[in-house]
Amino acid sequence: WNGASNITINAINNWWGNGTGPTHSTNPLGTGSTVSDNVDFTPFITSSSAKEITAFSFSSPVATGVIDDGIFVVTVGVPDETDVTALVPTITISGLSISPASGVSQDFTDPVTYTVTAVDGSTQNYTVRVKTIQTITFDPLTFKTYGDADFSPVAEASSSLDVSFTSLTPARCTIVSGQIHIVSAGTCTIQASQAGDETYDVAPLTSQTFNIDKKLITINASSAQSKVYGEVGPSFDHTVNTALVGRDVITGAMARDVGENVGTYTLNQGTLTAGPNYDETFVPGSFEITTRPITITAVTNTKTVDSNNIATGLPTLTSGTLASGDVATYSETYDNATIGTGKTLTPSVTIMNGGLDVTANYNITPVTNATGIILATTQSVPDESGDVTIDPDTPEVVITNRDQDVDV
Repeated sequence: WNGASNITINAINNWWGNGTGPTHSTNPLGTGSTVSDNVDFTPFITSSSAKEITAFSFSSPVATGVIDDGIFVVTVGVPDETDVTALVPTITISGLSISPASGVSQDFTDPVTYTVTAVDGSTQNYTVRVKTIQTITFDPLTFKTYGDADFSPVAEASSSLDVSFTSLTPARCTIVSGQIHIVSAGTCTIQASQAGDETYDVAPLTSQTFNIDKKLITINASSAQSKVYGEVGPSFDHTVNTALVGRDVITGAMARDVGENVGTYTLNQGTLTAGPNYDETFVPGSFEITTRPITITAVTNTKTVDSNNIATGLPTLTSGTLASGDVATYSETYDNATIGTGKTLTPSVTIMNGGLDVTANYNITPVTNATGIILATTQSVPDESGDVTIDPDTPEVVITNRDQDVDV
């Protein structure tokens, strides 16, 4: 305030050192702190139960206390070899007074009790402990590979007290019986701590981070895998060049090039994987579709000689089956078109599927039949001297005369 008479200072709801309020001509009963004119101090606090230590520190050595209002404890860490028998604290409170007073030298070899008194007369004791500062030296952690064995972190407290470890990335690594256990590939951060004791303060937390590489594996598609044309495809086999970690398993399935006709197809990785913790190399394989075996057998057939060797009988499927959706058209032929008996009949087949010729997808075994017959044409020719008969069963022409039969 600059003393200007036209400015009013707002100082309401303050404690003036006494429940009667400040000393001022406008407050005749007030015995508290004196205030000047142009200060608005009403209403003022007549009583208060506040009794807290709000700040505690030393200037030599420079140190700031940590206040725990839950248990009313102030802990101050000072460097090693500090003379704690004559430390002068600076204390800030929310109450009326504190004892021992701020700015008074104290021996902190043992905890010191400070009592804060509130305006209303109530009190609260605080225990002030001065402890030696300690630090942690935490050795760097080198990279690991997923699946590596558990290993021990190395850290040492300047107090020589035991150091504890905690994982800040439990999805990547955990602490098991004091050792680091790798959970998955990625970045792992381990934190070292030391909680202190009656002599040493809590050590500042320190941490180390390291990378966990994926495990290298090679997945090989097994060779010599095949199926017969028209059959349901098998599950494709594979091998892995090294064991997976723990209970990890390969999931998914390999795939192959599209096609159902006889031939060789490439096997690729498809959805096959060991998971995100593995760096996978896939070696493709081959898959063969082989011909489907069937046997067709010619049937006996007799026909009258004509201009071709095509038989009218249809062969039968005597071994094997057609693939689903395939339709066969059968035929058979004579070994020649001349008249005779004991002729060889040879079967054949054309197999279609949806307008496509799929015969090449079959390994066809034809079984011939040697009972084929081609007959000569039988006819009678009238003549003035008699009838001429061509007997299809003999190579003879018989002329029937009115007086006699003549063989030609």
